[in-house]
Amino acid sequence: MPSFLTRLALIALTLLGSGTALAAPSLDTPATAAAGSTITFKATGSGNPREFVTVVPKGTREGAYEGYVYVGGGGSLKLAMPAKPGDYEMRVCEASSPYKTLVAKPIQLVGATASVSAPASVAAGASFEVKWTGPNNERDYIAVGETTPGGRLYLVVARRSENGRAGDGGDGAVYASDDGAEHWTRLPLPTGTNGPNGLTVDARDERRLYLAAWGVARADGDTGGGIFVSADAGLHWRAVFDTAQHVYDVTEDPRSGALYASGFDQGAWRSDDRGEHWQRLRGFDFKWGHRVVPDPASPDRVYITTFGGSVWHGPAIAEPLSLPKE
Repeated sequence: MPSFLTRLALIALTLLGSGTALAAPSLDTPATAAAGSTITFKATGSGNPREFVTVVPKGTREGAYEGYVYVGGGGSLKLAMPAKPGDYEMRVCEASSPYKTLVAKPIQLVGATASVSAPASVAAGASFEVKWTGPNNERDYIAVGETTPGGRLYLVVARRSENGRAGDGGDGAVYASDDGAEHWTRLPLPTGTNGPNGLTVDARDERRLYLAAWGVARADGDTGGGIFVSADAGLHWRAVFDTAQHVYDVTEDPRSGALYASGFDQGAWRSDDRGEHWQRLRGFDFKWGHRVVPDPASPDRVYITTFGGSVWHGPAIAEPLSLPKE
């Protein structure tokens, strides 16, 4: 009778002969791709469907991962690339910690180029034709930005995912153009922030900007959201309000210089010192706020639009800041 070791050897030879197992992991990826794009590639693991492919900056420690997709049964896979250009590495990783790399391939991410062309002027509320070129990534879109007295245009690109990560292809962005939208420069976001929602230029100083942002979802509470101020046209940012992590926009009343903000968290807020300190607006105790609009007929009242909850009209009076309990 064959011994146990002999039977084991025969089983192994049978498996190898049939090609059903122990195939070497493989990774077939492009050498270059546009930063922020979604690429299609092929990968196989060692047989565990929970093994995954991730993309990380070159030199990242073993076991670390960012955006990822499960290998599953193999075949064609899709993965969003990080938004920042540079040298990266794609890795097929084991399913369990410490997520050992089974196979890796380098990939270089290059900056995407884009352009947009539109009429010099249109009637308020009118529709008009826009011509554009660009990477055409999933959920890319064209928005109307705000111009400064000096002619600078700003464009806010909303975050395209709610996966709780920052630094991948789902990040939002802020761009600036000084030549009538012919060319755009990407501005840095505040550290830890990837969900810009609205940008307001100070009526008295075009280099002073107010950025409203959505927080990044974390198990112990969202971070990176609120309101940020820049004094140098978006090169550097400073957090001024983080009590609410889901601020949709900041608006300014040019008559008084008062700033207003609202968002999904319960409440709306006012600042009378150019964004340095914020207080709640009295009487608005609702969630799903959208934008505060100063009443053109009265500087003492505001309208607040909401996401599906009608329009609120009330006093523009601030009270000490404290979020109500759920």
